[in-house]
Amino acid sequence: MSGIKRGKPNADEAADQKLWQLKWPKQPTNMILYNGCFNPVHNGHVRILEKAVEALQPVWCVVVSIAPDSSIQRKLQRQRRGEHEFASTEDRAKMFRLALEEKRLGCPFLIDTSQQTYQDGASAMTSRWLQRIEEVAEYMKVPKPELWQLAGPDALPLLGSVLRNKNRIVCVVTRRPGIKDAEKFLASKNMQPFKDLVLFVDDTDWEHECSSTQVQNTMAEGSLPDDVPRK
Repeated sequence: MSGIKRGKPNADEAADQKLWQLKWPKQPTNMILYNGCFNPVHNGHVRILEKAVEALQPVWCVVVSIAPDSSIQRKLQRQRRGEHEFASTEDRAKMFRLALEEKRLGCPFLIDTSQQTYQDGASAMTSRWLQRIEEVAEYMKVPKPELWQLAGPDALPLLGSVLRNKNRIVCVVTRRPGIKDAEKFLASKNMQPFKDLVLFVDDTDWEHECSSTQVQNTMAEGSLPDDVPRK
């Protein structure tokens, strides 16, 4: 085997090492990879994860990959937002862990904070997790879970390389304009051959809309938004 050490990890070891702690299913199942800045985590993030889990049953495990601080700094520079404050990788991981414990997804979840996971982009991230899953499943002598990348419609155009590698995406749509944008992207000449790899989950009946930017602006005004999960 390559890329994965066998053995029982401690609490500080990488998420891929913690795969060894899980009880691997003996029947075919699904696994979800959800990556983002989550700056900060809000109810919208948790909501689309819940809807993806619901749509892809049976789901064996969820991996939440948290973008490193350097990734957020580059994003803020591109948006010309200057020295905007943001929560550290560790704090964002803690927030997401608390939110998921409260929501009880009904399946195990891992929080991945390794910088290596992010350094080469979404396609490389998905490929690394596919390799990890294949190696452990082969060692455990169990069927390999089907890996799905979770994304909202606004992020779908950023995942073209994931589709070209014939990896699957579950796209949870919370706003009706987002459906048209996503369909337009998949109808393009380059993406049309891969459109069947995307599963759309319609959640446009959810009347509450939120974003990390909205949460940041409200917190900058000295208030704690309703969109931030609480214990």
